[in-house]
Amino acid sequence: MSQKQITVIIIEIILILLGIVFYFIGDQYFNKKNNMQHEILQKNVVALKAKLDAYEKLDTSNHFTKKFLSLQKEQNHLEVTFAENNYNEALQLYTELITKTENLKSEIGNYNKEQEMNIERGKLKKQLAAKDRALRKKKAYVKPKVATTQPKVTKTTTTKPAYTYEPLKKTNTTTSEPAKTTEPKVQTNTVSNEDNSNKIDINNAGAEELQKLPRIGPVKSKSIIDYRNSHNGFQNVDDLVNVSGIGPKTMASLKPLIYCGSYDGEKSGQSAVATRTTNKGKININTASFDKLQELPRVGPKLAQSIIDYRNENGNFRSYEDLLNVPRIGEKTLETLKPYIILGDNK
Repeated sequence: MSQKQITVIIIEIILILLGIVFYFIGDQYFNKKNNMQHEILQKNVVALKAKLDAYEKLDTSNHFTKKFLSLQKEQNHLEVTFAENNYNEALQLYTELITKTENLKSEIGNYNKEQEMNIERGKLKKQLAAKDRALRKKKAYVKPKVATTQPKVTKTTTTKPAYTYEPLKKTNTTTSEPAKTTEPKVQTNTVSNEDNSNKIDINNAGAEELQKLPRIGPVKSKSIIDYRNSHNGFQNVDDLVNVSGIGPKTMASLKPLIYCGSYDGEKSGQSAVATRTTNKGKININTASFDKLQELPRVGPKLAQSIIDYRNENGNFRSYEDLLNVPRIGEKTLETLKPYIILGDNK
């Protein structure tokens, strides 16, 4: 063999040895890299599972339960692919799942804020309703004083001087003159009766008779009868302002058409029995189920769930006005619901 051939063989042997060395070095490098990816991805998968558990606790109303179940299924699929050492697919599933979890967290935050705002709105409505009732009571107590004092002053000033001077002219005829003084009193009573003949007695009128009045329907007539029975009758006409649904404009249109007679307890007892019989087909909002509440007008699944949530947190509804504290229920919705609901004990 020549020297050139020997040198070529030596160079080839050196190159083969160098290739073997570089192969082992690259293998160790790539193994370390894969181990690092394995550790990093494993930490991320464990952290993602902890995030899902933490975000699920934020959903106190269990409104997003279905979404959490779907994310947990994807989490299980991610863990299976990671256990099979399929790092590329596991990394893709991880990136998709982390974006979904963060979006779900933002949805939970927005939903909780909306619920808090609805609770605050309900409290404000309750406070405004209480202030409105206080103002109506003050107006109701001021009006009777003005109405009762004015007619007394006019009657005493006009009638007494007219009949005090006549007996002084005729001292002998004392028997005929008192008859003249009694006659005007009878006439004043008859005049008042004639004035009230075409009017409706709010203390003894039934529901059908009350509905003949302007702006009085079945709901308001029932409210008038309920207030009358619970307060032993109206003391005067202006007490109608205390009935729910009757404001100053309605009162102004009703005042010339009504009067306040003596309260008859027997009639009020009959009206109470009538209202009890009409309650047979109504829905008890304190015991009604989710499906039963949806039979009411303007009540869908969301509103029915809101009623049940408020009932679970605050107990039974004690009055119809408590429904104003439920989100999505305003005064118009309450007026439409009143003929179809009752307030019963949770038995």
